[in-house]
Amino acid sequence: MTMKRMVGLDEAPEYVPPGHYKGVDKVLVSRETTGARNLEVWYGYLEPDATVAPHSHINNEQVYFVIKGKVSICIEGEKMIGLPFKSIFIERGAEHSVEVLGEYSEVLIITSPPPEKTSQEN
Repeated sequence: MTMKRMVGLDEAPEYVPPGHYKGVDKVLVSRETTGARNLEVWYGYLEPDATVAPHSHINNEQVYFVIKGKVSICIEGEKMIGLPFKSIFIERGAEHSVEVLGEYSEVLIITSPPPEKTSQEN
């Protein structure tokens, strides 16, 4: 595979993970898009009232970085409000859910190591 160092939103493949409603993710950095082996970076566009059902990733850590809007994130029962230019760390195995508050939101989601594509959820 030829390494690609720059991927724009207009060319990034779309992905809607199970349990994600009223939103779409664009996979910016992954094994498939850039050859990255140790992390993935997704851009998420979440419509008003978008939700991500409670779930966990047994093999992955995640960071949500809010670009625009406001989201409520619940991690292991602890609720917090994600605002622009704030990051939220989700440790491996922690149950978490997301809900958009108000207008649409935009987030970056960084996952390490990359999720396995062979299973529904990690």
